[in-house]
Amino acid sequence: MFPIFKIITEDSETSDKSIVPFEVDYLSLIDVKKHYYIILIHCYICVIAHILIIIAVDTMFIKFIQHSCAMFAILGYHLEHMAGTENEKSDLNSDDKSYWRIISCIRQHKEIIDFVDRIESIYSTYFFLQLGYNMINMSITGTQMVLYADETFEFIRLTLLASAQLLHLFFECWQAQQLIDHSALIHESICKAAWYRTSVKSKKLIGIMLIKTLETSKLTAGKLLVLCFECFAAKMLGDRTTSQESIVPCKLFLRATFCFCVKKGNGAYHSSKGASSEEDYTSHTG
Repeated sequence: MFPIFKIITEDSETSDKSIVPFEVDYLSLIDVKKHYYIILIHCYICVIAHILIIIAVDTMFIKFIQHSCAMFAILGYHLEHMAGTENEKSDLNSDDKSYWRIISCIRQHKEIIDFVDRIESIYSTYFFLQLGYNMINMSITGTQMVLYADETFEFIRLTLLASAQLLHLFFECWQAQQLIDHSALIHESICKAAWYRTSVKSKKLIGIMLIKTLETSKLTAGKLLVLCFECFAAKMLGDRTTSQESIVPCKLFLRATFCFCVKKGNGAYHSSKGASSEEDYTSHTG
């Protein structure tokens, strides 16, 4: 798409220049102009393969997160209906159904936490490397957008690249935020339940579970940064506690867009002003 787009956006004099989606170097063993279309197809195959790998990894991540959220939702439903029709005298009976329901919910909650811990152990290092790469790449991309604000093709290409990086980071934080929200519903489900209709020993278990569910399940990037919407907003918009000299990728992105618009507007203004001055000059001299 980029070679075709560049041919359209550039002048006819420079449109004959062969380009590829990214820079390639064959150590002067292959003539790029002679084998241009073969190299172009190879570049497209590499790009598609890279995108498919990212989609596959993110798809598995979605399945794990949605499965965890579904298990939290099921557990919340069971907790809300744990009392049943029993009353406070049920602890005198050998068949205390609410007590055994709570025992089952506690076991289910432990299994869900173990499953989330496995997801955390698998993706923690990946998120740390991915987040670090995105931050560095966004800073470099924002700087390049400022430098190439006069070149329409390069500016659009860098804008699309920065947008893709932002969307990918937002997607990961969105899934992690869903996990936090669903795990927090467990505490709310216990509070909504008719716990006052359960037996005394059941209430003791409910009290312990209330304390355990105060801590929500979460995913981190290298055990250092919790992935959530707050993390995304802090990294993109900048934390007020950080120094003013720190470079924020989103600020670079906005500044680059502003510089591009200002330069293009000034260019159009000066060109129109120059054209009107020429017309006035020719009319007076004529």
